[in-house]
Amino acid sequence: MTSLWFLGSADPQAIRAYPAPFEYTSWTWDVEFATSSGQSTYARTSVNTFAIIGGVIHWIFSGIASYQTRDADGVETLHLVGQSTANGVADFIYETGVIEVTFGWGIGADNLSQANINMEIWVSD
Repeated sequence: MTSLWFLGSADPQAIRAYPAPFEYTSWTWDVEFATSSGQSTYARTSVNTFAIIGGVIHWIFSGIASYQTRDADGVETLHLVGQSTANGVADFIYETGVIEVTFGWGIGADNLSQANINMEIWVSD
């Protein structure tokens, strides 16, 4: 059985400041927790809402920037899963022995954009 271990939310906003052509901001959120080396972890994000208020150019992204595992011998390994993607985040992770997940998200606009992003971590019992 798998249980919801963490549920978080962020409300990013991009507001263009003239004379800049557009505004772009991004953030990360590190979530540390303890699992055994045999427990599986599934983590993902989802964009719940995305409001475009004026302008022409708008974008939003969210996902997993990195995660860290610990094996049965106590050896920790950092997995930079977002490095191989264009926007720096992977859609999701599914791995055993996870002890930390770094969520990442960003938003941009040539006028005004607002969004709501959900972040989830599920751990097997």
